[in-house]
Amino acid sequence: MAVLPDPAALETVARHINGHGEDLRGRASRLVAAAENVRWRSPAAAAFRGEVQDLAVAFRRAAGEIDDAAHALRRHAAAVRRAEAVVRAAEQAATAALRGIEHALGF
Repeated sequence: MAVLPDPAALETVARHINGHGEDLRGRASRLVAAAENVRWRSPAAAAFRGEVQDLAVAFRRAAGEIDDAAHALRRHAAAVRRAEAVVRAAEQAATAALRGIEHALGF
């Protein structure tokens, strides 16, 4: 019999993953700000700043993918909760049916 994962644990992991996404966004912002504050002025400096901007875009895109992963974990946790509720309801129905049969048979 398969064991369902703990929904609370899945949500904890999702929160942890979200923290990484936020951290990555913060790093992107700090990186861009640091590059903009460098006193270096030349065509190479402009190219450098462009590369930093591209890297920041990649960081933010990765952060969005991290957000998607966390959201998927939350959806999975909700699905597990629904599955657990269905199992509990089936268990209760089976128990009630068994008690009814026992009662009808005089047990």
